[in-house]
Amino acid sequence: MYVTRLDGISTTWASPVVDGNGRIYYANAGKSFVIQSGRQFKLLATNDLGDGNHASSAVAGDRMFLVGMKNVYWIGRK
Repeated sequence: MYVTRLDGISTTWASPVVDGNGRIYYANAGKSFVIQSGRQFKLLATNDLGDGNHASSAVAGDRMFLVGMKNVYWIGRK
């Protein structure tokens, strides 16, 4: 078990999403993180949208949708 803080996140409003491979997707305050679940903390990716948000992401099929203050983003393969 571990406890760690994600850089750039001051408050937590959004809920994370977990896929079938144990990857945890979390986005808040305009930043998104991908974390591998397991006994030790493993950050796989960090991205900065440059558009703050507090809403939880939504998933439909193989796409994730994020609502920012200025835009709506979808993440997935074309």
